[in-house]
Amino acid sequence: TRLPYLGDSCAANVMMNREDTPLQGDISSVSAAQMIIYAIFGIKGDFDGNITVSPAKIRLADVLSLENVKLCGKTFSVSVDRDTFTVMHNNMKYVAKTGDFISI
Repeated sequence: TRLPYLGDSCAANVMMNREDTPLQGDISSVSAAQMIIYAIFGIKGDFDGNITVSPAKIRLADVLSLENVKLCGKTFSVSVDRDTFTVMHNNMKYVAKTGDFISI
């Protein structure tokens, strides 16, 4: 059985292809990355190229950071420290309260 366009692990029980392409397209790893970027850090890209950042307050950690995010042709970093968050883009520093948003 083969499942097109899914991760190699989905078809590894039929073909010995895991050694050649080790889980580089695995759906589960992509899902975790999307959850961190879009849900926890609240990063959203619009069709017009604008990016909105609005991190969620989570109980797991008070301090979080994500560096060198590349989205919509822009590179930026986000750091969350308890009740505030910072976005660095083009050597500019933007600060807001967690729950608010910053657009770049």
